Amino acid sequence: MSGLSRRDLVVGLFTAANLASCSPGPTYSFNFRTVVTVTLRESQFVGEGVQACRAYLAYAFPNPGTNAMGGLYGEAVPVELPAGRILFALLNRFDSMGNSGYLERWRPEDILAGHYGVRLDWTDSNNDGMAFLGKIGQGEIIHLSRDQFPTFATFDNPSDPATAKLVDPDTLNGLGPGGIGRVESVTIQLTGDVITRESSRLLPMLRGRGATLESFGMGPFEYHRSYFTTFI
Repeated sequence: MSGLSRRDLVVGLFTAANLASCSPGPTYSFNFRTVVTVTLRESQFVGEGVQACRAYLAYAFPNPGTNAMGGLYGEAVPVELPAGRILFALLNRFDSMGNSGYLERWRPEDILAGHYGVRLDWTDSNNDGMAFLGKIGQGEIIHLSRDQFPTFATFDNPSDPATAKLVDPDTLNGLGPGGIGRVESVTIQLTGDVITRESSRLLPMLRGRGATLESFGMGPFEYHRSYFTTFI
């Protein structure tokens, strides 16, 4: 074989085998609207956005099951408040078990599945639960319990990633002077509306390909920007 070394041949065969070991399976997707209502100094403010949950399944050989990839897509939901302050309901939630520096993904699909009485099996190539949720279209409004809330955050300066901080939804501690209030409610609702990009509109750092939040420094935001957006 002129021009091909033994190593090239082995690497090529190994790559081909890996590509052949997985074949595309079903793709499941549904959009949902998240609405956040905040009371601040006896006034109410509302923010909303449309996000999506997607699952991509691939048949794995020789294993009889499948591998699932996917997750939550879209952007954090902003609530615009007086004096230029913005409260963000993130795509992740703080790990209350104390693993400092990490957030876990917020899982609205589990809340929706529980509400509609279906099961989500991330290793089943015939995922009836995800398929069911994807066919509903406009669904019922579901009020989340406080332990189902996403994590909330704000920026002292929306143009400076290093000014990010967590906000307690029960007190709005972290919003600075006058931040006396609470997150009254969070609701989610299946919808056929398209994903919104309100966080990118309000945060200059999220605009443009390759934008990053790596300059956050300390705290749970120091790794990447996927807490605020999944768009690249």
